[in-house]
Amino acid sequence: MIKETVYKWSVNELGPLQEKIDEEDWFPPDFFKRCAEIGILGITIDEKYGGLGGDVLMQTLAIEEMSRICPALAMTYGAHSNLCAHNRGKNMPVVEFTDTEFMICSAARLLEDRKTVFVGWGMPQVAAILAERLYTPHLVQLFEFGAVGPQSLTPFIRGTMGGPSNIYRSLQWINMNWAFSYAATGYIDYGMLGAAQVDQFGNLNSTSWAGPTSGRSGAYQAAAAATKPPPFAGRPSSS
Repeated sequence: MIKETVYKWSVNELGPLQEKIDEEDWFPPDFFKRCAEIGILGITIDEKYGGLGGDVLMQTLAIEEMSRICPALAMTYGAHSNLCAHNRGKNMPVVEFTDTEFMICSAARLLEDRKTVFVGWGMPQVAAILAERLYTPHLVQLFEFGAVGPQSLTPFIRGTMGGPSNIYRSLQWINMNWAFSYAATGYIDYGMLGAAQVDQFGNLNSTSWAGPTSGRSGAYQAAAAATKPPPFAGRPSSS
């Protein structure tokens, strides 16, 4: 079944491209997307992770049939399927993570070194710590309660803001008015907000919030004053 499927697909999809690939040293940018559409990416990967759950023989047959039409792309596909996907799936443990952990890591990667970030409550605190530890050692954190440039301690104490862990080795300690004035005068590159300050329609909190949520005023001001689009970390409130 896999032989016939891959061979017919190769004739129809790769055959018309073969001459251009050879003469122009060209690689079709949507090649792997096309492979995914017929389900031959991750042949040996377990089905619960989106693969086919097949074996190496099945994968070898797919490479062989593709090489009958386009050897160059077959070699590329083989390198991805065997050297990368197969070895990753069989020889390395699969790392499970939650949506929250994914959002924290994604937000941390958006920050740049030697920039200043206005840090919101909750997950933005964790994202800023992660960024400082892994990617941006000279990141300057600014908290609305007044701490400037702290080296926040770990492990992070959930639900805290303005405690000893948040203010460790701060460069400066100011009040809330000064914190927002720094943002208003252009000293803030990023405003990283907790989604407790975003409603289910994507609206930012600008004055007050009704209901039992942690976000109060300030989100809009922090976002508007930042020179770059604000990263969000957290789940939108349903209230």
